Amino acid sequence: MTGLNNRIGTYKKGIDPDQCRRNRNDTRLQIRKNKREEGIQKRRATAGSSGELSFNVNVSSSNPHMQQRKSYDVSDIPKLCAVLNNPAPTDEEILDAVTGFRKLLSVEKNPPVKEVIDTNILSKIVQLLGHPDVKIQFEASWALTNVASTEYTRLVVENGALPYLVHLLMSHNADVREQSAWCIGNIAGDATDLRDLVLAAGVMQPM
Repeated sequence: MTGLNNRIGTYKKGIDPDQCRRNRNDTRLQIRKNKREEGIQKRRATAGSSGELSFNVNVSSSNPHMQQRKSYDVSDIPKLCAVLNNPAPTDEEILDAVTGFRKLLSVEKNPPVKEVIDTNILSKIVQLLGHPDVKIQFEASWALTNVASTEYTRLVVENGALPYLVHLLMSHNADVREQSAWCIGNIAGDATDLRDLVLAAGVMQPM
């Protein structure tokens, strides 16, 4: 019995409780991220099949490059950027451009997230969260939700999206509230430090 007890004691000493706890936490975090990514893929697939919003947005535009456009590809990115970088675009042009980015980022397979980010347009999209038009707010928050579902989540935060998103949780429009909450959830679920930033931004106050 003494030999058996010694072997059991040696086995127990070989187990690090802290390491086991860290492994469990890492596993839970990975499961949450996998579930979140699956949910985003479903949303992208739904958006890609119809491309329509509950707002029934008018897709007509005075911009000849984007009039009646229903689909976009990477070659359209410079034109979309030009609109948002224009010092005085119309609201209709802004809506068309941010919708174009949203559709690009909502592609079910291999969305051109890096290509969009490399244009440094992300800060412009974040600023559109503060636009008075709820359709523009919705499209901007949807585009950012898809960015936040990738490895570029931190860029959404670094470009100042959190205060806007938290404010939009109090929007009078249910679609805007839902999309903002989804984006915040993607951010909070990515890493513990981002979750802490979300809490520090006052996300619990509007709830």
